Amino acid sequence: MRFSDSAFKRIQSLQEALYKVQGRIAKIADSLRTLEESEQRFELERQRIEIMRIRASGSVEVDDPEGGEMLDVEPEDVRC
Repeated sequence: MRFSDSAFKRIQSLQEALYKVQGRIAKIADSLRTLEESEQRFELERQRIEIMRIRASGSVEVDDPEGGEMLDVEPEDVRC
């Protein structure tokens, strides 16, 4: 932008720069949204795989309420 440019040209130049910045902001926001969705999909897939592992092995790991350590519980160990 030179000082010999008219006010109209300066405004036009600034407006173009603003549009570029807004486009970049929109692109970054879209990328962040995509990353969040991917993270949620990854977590759901991890949970699905854990459920499949539980079904296949027939055992479940649960927290010990007294000691805080993990226990491996077999289906025959559970009495209702």
